[in-house]
Amino acid sequence: MTFEDIKAELARGRKGTRKLGNNTYLVKLDDDKVGFRYHQTDVAVFEPDKVTLTTGGWFTSTTKERLSWALNVANIQAGGVSSRKKVWYVGDIEFFNGIQFDYNGKCLNAKPPTPKISLRDESMKELLDTNDYTLTQRLKEGDNAAKAIIAKLINRYITGLNSRIESGTLENGGSGECWYCSMRGKDGETVGGFFKDIDHLVSHLKERYYMVSLIYNALEARGYAYPEIFIAKADPEHEGKGKFDIETVKQHKEIVTRAVRHYFEQKLLNTPTEVRA
Repeated sequence: MTFEDIKAELARGRKGTRKLGNNTYLVKLDDDKVGFRYHQTDVAVFEPDKVTLTTGGWFTSTTKERLSWALNVANIQAGGVSSRKKVWYVGDIEFFNGIQFDYNGKCLNAKPPTPKISLRDESMKELLDTNDYTLTQRLKEGDNAAKAIIAKLINRYITGLNSRIESGTLENGGSGECWYCSMRGKDGETVGGFFKDIDHLVSHLKERYYMVSLIYNALEARGYAYPEIFIAKADPEHEGKGKFDIETVKQHKEIVTRAVRHYFEQKLLNTPTEVRA
C-alpha cells in the first residue's frame, strides 16, 4: 500500500475525516500528512515516504493495539506492536516515540537497544548519565530503566530526609522553597500540579533538595486533612496557623517519610491508567 492508498481511504469519509472504529479516525493534517487518531492523539502520521509512530505519552494496551492497527491499515509488514518485560517493540525493533517505517516495513531510524541496567554494579553518576535521553524525558515515555533509576533516587532521598530529621537540620526554606511545590492557585492546587510538571520533582531527587512545602504536599496527597499537625506547632501570634517545628517532625518521622516516599512513587513511577490514548 502507498500513501495515495491511505489518502483514498481517507476520501471515503467526510470533511477530511474517516471513522475506522471506536474513537479511531483517519484525519487530514495537510496535503502530505494523514493522521491515525485515537481520541485526541495521532498515534501514527502517514507521509508519502514514511509513517511515524508515537504514544503521545499514553503507554496503554489500547494505544499498543491502535499502533498495530495503524500499521495494518497501511499494510506495513513491520510486525505488530508488543511488549516483553515491560519494553515495547515493533516486531523485534525496540519502540520509541517518533520511530519511523517506510511502506516496505523497513525501520528508518532504529536506535540501539536500551542497555540493561544493574543497580548493584553501576554508580549513581553512571545511572543518571545512562543513554542519550534525559532522565525526565525517558521517565515520561515510561522507560523501564528510567523508573529503576528513580526508584534508587527515591531511596537515597528518603535516607537523607531521615538523617535531616534525626539531626534536626531540616529547616523551613521560606522564600528558598520551590515555587512549583510551594505556590498555589485560588483553588489550592500547587503550580506543579496545575501544569502536571514532574521535572521539578526529578530535580529535587537528584539534588536532594529537602523542603517543608514538599513534605506538606506529600502529607496532603496521602489523605491527611491537616498536614501541619505533623510538621508544626501552634503559633500564638498567628491564630489558626502552625509554625514549622523540627521536634514535631521528629515525633512523626515515620508518617512524614512514608508520605514523601509514597508521593514520589505516585507522581513519578505510576504510568497513565487506561483512560485514553
